[in-house]
Amino acid sequence: MGIAAILALTGMLLSGLWIGIFLALVGILVLYFFGGGVASLQSAVLSGWNLLYNFSLSALPLYILLGEILVESGLAGKAYDAISPLFERFPGRLLLSNVSLDTLLGAVVGSSLATAAIVGSIAYPELSKRGYNERAVVGNLAGCGTLGSFVPPSLTLVLYGAWVRVSVGTCFIAALIPSLITSGLFVIYIVVASLRNPTIAPSSGKEPVPLGRAIFATKGIWPILILLLAIIGTIYFGLATATEAAGLAVMIAIAMTAAFRSFSLRKLYDALVNTAKMTSVIGFIMIGASIFCISISSIGLPRQLILGIEALQLPRVVVLIAIYLVYIVLGCFFDGGSILLMTLPFTFPLIMSLGEDPFWYGVVVVICIEMGLITPPVGLNLYILEGITRGKVKLGEIAKGSLPYFYMLNIALALITVFPGLCTWLPRQML
Repeated sequence: MGIAAILALTGMLLSGLWIGIFLALVGILVLYFFGGGVASLQSAVLSGWNLLYNFSLSALPLYILLGEILVESGLAGKAYDAISPLFERFPGRLLLSNVSLDTLLGAVVGSSLATAAIVGSIAYPELSKRGYNERAVVGNLAGCGTLGSFVPPSLTLVLYGAWVRVSVGTCFIAALIPSLITSGLFVIYIVVASLRNPTIAPSSGKEPVPLGRAIFATKGIWPILILLLAIIGTIYFGLATATEAAGLAVMIAIAMTAAFRSFSLRKLYDALVNTAKMTSVIGFIMIGASIFCISISSIGLPRQLILGIEALQLPRVVVLIAIYLVYIVLGCFFDGGSILLMTLPFTFPLIMSLGEDPFWYGVVVVICIEMGLITPPVGLNLYILEGITRGKVKLGEIAKGSLPYFYMLNIALALITVFPGLCTWLPRQML
């Protein structure tokens, strides 16, 4: 039965059907033929209802809306202008400012695709005009864009927490130190590469802005910092849940953009429409995935998988590497949310049987999924940057430019695998 379910899933994946549809169809077929006929289909309906009724999931549209408000209002562009002068005096120059802005926006937007698109559209024209190496620029923008779904709050972690029924806020705290380590690895790579090859980030030929003025100019990022404090600060100090923090941040963002007169009712309408579209797509996939999850649970496939691996008596590290490879390979073909919802019914029970921490595993899954965003043939960050360059830089060149960031993500993954306390220490301090 388990083999039949996997074959059906593989066949529909290859058919080109929408992910939500084929997950639901496979689930319904398995429930009907192997789970008890028509009567068992009631569980499919209930699973979809219970999933969408989950309070943790209500944070998802709020974080999406927050990102849309930042895009429509232009606050992201102002933040880039504020931090750029500070990095002109360091090796790597504006490539470093991209890391900083991706980290800041990731802490508010929560989406790698949105972060890559925002920073890419702002930074690429400027860096191209200054004579920066094209491959290095687009690779930097694609690679650093992965921080968008890694630095908390993360839409991927919202999905993960809601799906496996763990605290989304604690998932955010668990990802904080690893995401900062990853940002640091990106910075180290850029500095070393720029020292070895100065043509990657050439000098503008002008005197850098005096340090005092450059530091003073960073005051322009205070709206982003306020939103970051509203989200992470309130969660860490126990003042709000992840959903409440998201609602607070949206209210603050609307108030700030209205005060700056950089927002309007029309822009708010566009932000709401875009939020509704994205939330609907994700919700559709989640309903299909919930039906699929119920179906494979009914035939005992996750348990069979766990017992089979336990019988092989494989070392922990071998099992983990196998899971990592599955996620990275799937990331070559599918988007992160779909991968998450398709695989968790199998991998989460297996990881829990190894005695691993669920919050640690959430961070691991996010890193593996982020690798897929810069991996051909369906690395979505690569396509976004190709579109921003209007085809001037080809997909293969962008992939080559982002390869060092893929390696840095692997180093980050290895670090938290060897030292899981990097993920678990901070959440334990909250208890």
